[in-house]
Amino acid sequence: MTKVTVSTKLLAPAEEVWRLVGGWNALPDWHPAVETSVIEDGGHRRRVRLADGCQIIEQLEKFDGEAKTYTYSIVSGSLPLTDYRSTITVSRQGEKSTIEWSTSFRPMGVPENELSRMLEEFYQSGFDNLRKMLGT
Repeated sequence: MTKVTVSTKLLAPAEEVWRLVGGWNALPDWHPAVETSVIEDGGHRRRVRLADGCQIIEQLEKFDGEAKTYTYSIVSGSLPLTDYRSTITVSRQGEKSTIEWSTSFRPMGVPENELSRMLEEFYQSGFDNLRKMLGT
């Protein structure tokens, strides 16, 4: 199993960051590479379309608004991986915060380091946009 974790410190309170990222269907609101997210299956699944046209169906595995974290898995899609499970967490750091996106997966037909780098860049682009949105 391959693991990737990207985190960044933000000069905004955890509550403010969580208001932006904490909604299960909020990904297109803060991530520039995500065009749409449509809730399905009573709210436990979302159909995500990326800017490059790739479509992914993700399933919410665990949500804890108080702890500011949620975990999801990829049910289907065209990404070259399997057993994908990911967690987004916002942590309080005094008046600032840290956001972390951690993932485990198995690559399929693509070198592990190439896929890891692709995911790291995807996560970081979301964090960079959050920083702009928050003015930090």
